[in-house]
Amino acid sequence: RVPTVLATALANRFLGEQVPVVRAPLQLPGGDYFADGAGTAFTSTSTLTANGGDPAWVNRLFKEYLGAERVVYLE
Repeated sequence: RVPTVLATALANRFLGEQVPVVRAPLQLPGGDYFADGAGTAFTSTSTLTANGGDPAWVNRLFKEYLGAERVVYLE
């Protein structure tokens, strides 16, 4: 809840308007995601398994919500 409250407060103060908060339907434990800033995301096979094990679906969510063009799964 804190991120939602914080986002709303900052948006109202600095932008003068509401900012929609979107939550990706992903189970992504803290520290299990890294991006190189050039479109490649790195995560573990545990994240893949925790999200149903379908790489096409997880890759689509990473692209749609996090902007990743490529996802590399690490053991």
